[in-house]
Amino acid sequence: MWLNKSQAQPSASFQQYYYYYKGSPGTYAPIVSYEFNNNLYLEGRYNYEDINTGSLYIGKTFETSSALSVSFTPIAGAVFGFYKGASIGANLYVNYKRLNLSHQPQYTLSTAGKENNFLYSWSDLSLDLTDNIAVGVSAQHTKTTYEKSLLEKGVMLQFSFKNWSLPIYAYNPQSSDRYFLIGLNYEWEGKKHKKKKAGSDPDIGNAEAVVEKDKNNLVEKPAPALVRTMIASTEGPALKVRPTVVKDPANSLFALIAGSFSDLIEAEKLIGNLPGSYGKQASVFIENGLYKVRITGFKNRGEAEGFRTAVLGNLSTAASVIYAYRTENLQMDLVEKSRRLKERI
Repeated sequence: MWLNKSQAQPSASFQQYYYYYKGSPGTYAPIVSYEFNNNLYLEGRYNYEDINTGSLYIGKTFETSSALSVSFTPIAGAVFGFYKGASIGANLYVNYKRLNLSHQPQYTLSTAGKENNFLYSWSDLSLDLTDNIAVGVSAQHTKTTYEKSLLEKGVMLQFSFKNWSLPIYAYNPQSSDRYFLIGLNYEWEGKKHKKKKAGSDPDIGNAEAVVEKDKNNLVEKPAPALVRTMIASTEGPALKVRPTVVKDPANSLFALIAGSFSDLIEAEKLIGNLPGSYGKQASVFIENGLYKVRITGFKNRGEAEGFRTAVLGNLSTAASVIYAYRTENLQMDLVEKSRRLKERI
């Protein structure tokens, strides 16, 4: 039986996550939420759905309180900034004794085109070793419109003290693509409203039996999945490109796909603005009728991520990191034909 916590106290949380990838600048991703005593739920995120992107959600929480405690909050909201669109999802938390499960699925639609839509979920399963230490496993699953599913597995360790918690995640720990998430989170609960007597309200029933949340058993909300958000474009529909779930081909390099232009000249301007000191090669290709820039010469993903942030970020141009071998058959010849046509005009 689902219960509305109509007599529960309001609560709020502030979560600050730091994303670290070797060879790439770190990224902060704050999440703020507030739940009213009538179960209305509000949440704001930044750098979660995408880099330099914010989102606002509204929802309502439903709970069961027994030996098995379940909290379910369906949410819907708007995404704005680098990535523009709308998203629906849910926050699910389950506690049984010292076992904790959290699951946060969402489906996000882009105004730039369905190629940028994505389905994403973040799941944690942890065990409280003590009142202040928990360990567990975590997984992120991403599926874009035209790409294969990407499943990333990791481990987690969490320290907590009173209202504070420090979760630490390591993803792909045995791979060269490993990355880390470190959080510093704070939970707050307001004063509890006066309870009604048992049975005085038929919709609430035995309200006194609803127990308060045990702060030591709170499951942290999922950290932002920044690795899934390398999207794209300051102009026109963006190209959502991400690695398939396969091992790196032997000796393969990484590449960046940057920009999305309707005019060839704009793509060539982007190449002209790239600093030559980095020693990378850039070329233009056509994808779905739009001109995009391919930058190659990166030995690993970390180097490509660093270039994307340090160079393209300063040019206000978004980019995606892909395996270089995946662009071998792109329509390079069409660009040359377009250039000759413009010269004749």
